[in-house]
Amino acid sequence: MDKIKVITKPDKSISIIYPVKKNYKIEDFNRDMEKCGFTGLPFEDIDISELPASREFRKAWEKEPGKPIVENQIKKDKVISDKLKAERQKAFLEAL
Repeated sequence: MDKIKVITKPDKSISIIYPVKKNYKIEDFNRDMEKCGFTGLPFEDIDISELPASREFRKAWEKEPGKPIVENQIKKDKVISDKLKAERQKAFLEAL
């Protein structure tokens, strides 16, 4: 399986780095971490198959070290609410 790097932010939200080069070295990873402002944050290498099947609520994904990725229900509800607001705004503007 392909490995990805999962960075856990202080609020438990995550960022994912998909190494695109076969010879992705720790130096490349450290450079990418610094470039993204993630220096010093904990990370884990996981199989890509461990990601949730649907990316629909990826803004609600959270992770704690050594545990699987989960969807935070409060954040998931906000994603749904934001999507509904955007759809209503679009419909309103189209009706004008």
